Amino acid sequence: MFKAPTLEQLRAIREYAETHGRMWKAHLRSEWETGQTEPLLQQVRNQLGPGWLNKFSLNKDTRI
Repeated sequence: MFKAPTLEQLRAIREYAETHGRMWKAHLRSEWETGQTEPLLQQVRNQLGPGWLNKFSLNKDTRI
């Protein structure tokens, strides 16, 4: 079964990306590694795994 982030998690990801600009994925990975991110974003990592971020695209994977 394919796992996907919830709508609430997708909104948090989009907001994070808008705040952190072009390098948002690198910033998020770093925060995931140190556990210094907001709870919704940490949930994404815990539920989907850190490798999920490599395949994720805001343009392709979100319609919010």
